[in-house]
Order: sequence, then structure tokens, then C-alpha cells
Amino acid sequence: MDLSELRYVLGKLELLEARTFTPEQICAWFDILGQHSLKDASEAVLAFHSKPYKRPAYPGDLKAHILENEGVRLRRCGTLEANAADHVDGHGVPPVARLRALVATGEWSAADYRAYRRSGQSIEEFQTAEGALRVG
Repeated sequence: MDLSELRYVLGKLELLEARTFTPEQICAWFDILGQHSLKDASEAVLAFHSKPYKRPAYPGDLKAHILENEGVRLRRCGTLEANAADHVDGHGVPPVARLRALVATGEWSAADYRAYRRSGQSIEEFQTAEGALRVG
């Protein structure tokens, strides 16, 4: 999620909690939630406020909801394994870590992961071959 997407999420909190965020607070929230997806952060706001909480949400509250959602996605895939075509990508990120991020954030569904494994391709080759056509 980028900073403008986080502002969207915080805008929801501003409406629900009748509060505002300073630029410094926005940066602090971004440090905690920035590596997660906009979709997960938005769902976390709604999940938090669908319960009878009597206090404002804090970054840790939303992060707990996000991590729960990411855990569900990862469990659907079981143990993640990279194809032999993947060794280390151009950024030095181990392929299993890259797969974990793709699945955890919801960029890839369990069906996408299984299709990748069946393809025998590298992550990049698979994504290029799939293009805009999503498997799951």
C-alpha cells in the first residue's frame, strides 16, 4: 500500500471515529501498515468497527486483523515451495519470501499459486504469461 492508499484507509477511520490525523501520525501508521494491501487494511477498519469497541482504533488493532487475513490465505496454500526455475530474483529476494508476499497480500490466490507450481516457470515468467488473465 502506498501513502495515498493509507490516507484512504485513515479517511474511513476519520469518518467512523470523528477524528483527524496529522502528517506525523499518518507517517507512523504507514510505518506499521504500509507493507500490507489496501484491501486488507480497509477490511480491517470495517472488522474493527463491526465489533462493539468503545475506543478509537490503533495501528496494532488493524495489523492484527490484517495478519489474521494473511494467515488464512497462507494456510490455504500449505507449505509454499518455489519452482526450480526460481533461484533468487533480480532484487536478491528469496523466491519463497516473494511467494509468501504474493499469497499473503492476496495478489495471488491459492489457485494462482497451484497454477504457478504446475507451470514449472519462474515467478516472473508465470506472471508475464498470465498477464491480465487471473487464475483465481
